Amino acid sequence: MIGGTAISLSLCVLPIALVSTPIQNFQLFWVNLFFVALIPTVFLILVLKNKKSGLILWNILLLDFLLLFYVFVILKWMLNVF
Repeated sequence: MIGGTAISLSLCVLPIALVSTPIQNFQLFWVNLFFVALIPTVFLILVLKNKKSGLILWNILLLDFLLLFYVFVILKWMLNVF
């Protein structure tokens, strides 16, 4: 199952993110860590919910929204770009 492999690899990145990230900006670290855990978890829930039919359009749009929201949060509140 491709979805199961993707979920396993995504969730395995979380401990690596904890260990290998230097903490120069503590707030930025926690925002990154939150989204590194959130996006694979949402993906896991969506894959388990739609085992037989696969992901549908609103599932993909939800994952896209989470990614765009992450970029917005980093640019707006962490880096003060705009």
